[in-house]
Amino acid sequence: MIGTLDSQVIEKFKEFQEKTGKYADLDINKVLFDKKTIDDIVDDFIKGSTPKYSHNPTDTMVIKSGQARGNYNEFNFTKTAYLDLSKVKNPKYLQKGDILINTTGVGTCGRVTHFSILMEITYLIVI
Repeated sequence: MIGTLDSQVIEKFKEFQEKTGKYADLDINKVLFDKKTIDDIVDDFIKGSTPKYSHNPTDTMVIKSGQARGNYNEFNFTKTAYLDLSKVKNPKYLQKGDILINTTGVGTCGRVTHFSILMEITYLIVI
């Protein structure tokens, strides 16, 4: 099954072409895509663990839904939460390149953030 771009996307791209002069040879109206379901393109979707917070700093930091700010590696770490790993049955850890999709949070549900941070601390998925 073949699909095309949304009319608003086409309009915005044409504005971009005019403004920047880039991709002048691309006819956006003729771009076609294979239509696929999310199941066709996502190999491994994992829901985060329910955290059990520690009152003391540990080696595992929790990223809460409000901390993932969207875009590429945008996180608000002004308030840090740590995990009590001994109380979590099946912890799930972030890996470089993971894409986080907030499934909870007032005003944050649906926010998407790319995770590509490498630090000494381990991060737990909770969004």
